[in-house]
Order: sequence, then structure tokens, then C-alpha cells
Amino acid sequence: MSAAKRMGSLSKLSDFGVTAETAAVETVAVPTPKKAKPVRSRSTASAVEEKNAPINIKVTSSQQKWLAQTAQQIRSNNEVAVAAGDRVYPQHLIQVAIDLLKAQGVDWQQIKNVEELRDFLNI
Repeated sequence: MSAAKRMGSLSKLSDFGVTAETAAVETVAVPTPKKAKPVRSRSTASAVEEKNAPINIKVTSSQQKWLAQTAQQIRSNNEVAVAAGDRVYPQHLIQVAIDLLKAQGVDWQQIKNVEELRDFLNI
């Protein structure tokens, strides 16, 4: 016995529940809305939007606590609620630290270890 005879006029599983009435209704493709791009609060309009890339870094527990407390303090400084995309979290502090490090004018070919970098930055 063939599948067509056992299932009547239904030839595939996706046809179950389809009646003659619903089969006659024309299906209309509804376009899915595109996600809105997040609004950047950076003042430089010419900055190119880059995708975030995850990194795995190890910091001391005291550094982790400081990052969390500092980010919380910055969030608490706002008198009114801040949109989720504009809230400050530890990752944002690390991103700013990277920008600050890039702006220091370090001759990276001369740096051999972390201590030399700390000495150069006077920290």
C-alpha cells in the first residue's frame, strides 16, 4: 500500500490539518522587521560602527570588584533611567581603558614586559 492511499490526499506530514478551505487561502509572506541599529552616544559621528568581539581576560578579584563597583557608581550617577544600550558595565570600562592605552603614544617595539609598560605609564 502506498503512502498516498494510507493518508488519502495528504502526501506529506506538513499537509496534516490542511482542509480544502485553508488550502484555498493564499499565503502571504509577511516581511520580518529589521532590528534597529543601536544609537551610539559617542560624539564622533564619523566613527565606524564595529561589531563587538568577545575576549577572555583574567583580572584579579580586586580588579573585578573595582570594575563592578565603578560601573555601578557610574550607573547610579544618572538621575533618570538610562536606556539599556547606554548603561555602563565593566566591559565598557575595559573598552575605554583600551582606547586610553592606544592614545598614550607608547612605542610598542620598545616594550618587553608589563613592568616596562607600567614604568612608561608611571603606574
